[in-house]
Amino acid sequence: DGSAIVWLRKTWAVGSSYSSHEGAILGCAVSHDQENIATCSADKTVHIWPPVRAHRHGKPTSLRGHTEAVLACRFSPDDVAVGTCSSDNTIRLWNRRSGKMITEIKDPLGPRSLGFSPDGVFVCVASNDNMIRIWNVNSEEVVNSLAGHSQFVTCCDFNCAGNILASTSHDTHARLWDPRDVGGKSIKVLAGHSASVVACKFSPSGRFLATVSADKTCRVWK
Repeated sequence: DGSAIVWLRKTWAVGSSYSSHEGAILGCAVSHDQENIATCSADKTVHIWPPVRAHRHGKPTSLRGHTEAVLACRFSPDDVAVGTCSSDNTIRLWNRRSGKMITEIKDPLGPRSLGFSPDGVFVCVASNDNMIRIWNVNSEEVVNSLAGHSQFVTCCDFNCAGNILASTSHDTHARLWDPRDVGGKSIKVLAGHSASVVACKFSPSGRFLATVSADKTCRVWK
């Protein structure tokens, strides 16, 4: 319906809602300082929402430049930048405050999702060609390509130490990788879901990994 909702953790009541996109919202992210929420949409835009004050929020900063649907958005570890990937086959970094584009990386193989390394130097990108690629955001070069999934990759995430990378795929599996092992094989396959695994996220400590699937389950792996 073109809106995003923030739920209160203790009561699961609606804390606030955000609505200004002209298309479906395909992703959202919360800044690490919890001051901003980013939403990305099929309307080709990303909105950075200001802090909620007394259950009210002002108008968002709109990031415009993608020419197709924006599939995912993430804040950089220092919250200075917002990373996005789009069906227009680009990955972009934007200044969180000004909304101006910092970097554009062209990825003709179809980026679907992205995640930042803890130091913000690298982004992992889940791709339509069943691969995960790790880009150096400064040099705009691929430093590692990881193959193992048999269908398109839906999500990827670094742990807090940056030495483990998780990925999920339409092939019903999640995998763990050593992002430093160039061209290496996955170090563990997490099997158990019965349908496409659409998202993954490490806990802040890196001890647990949550995966979400089209089989209507969420699993937590240790």
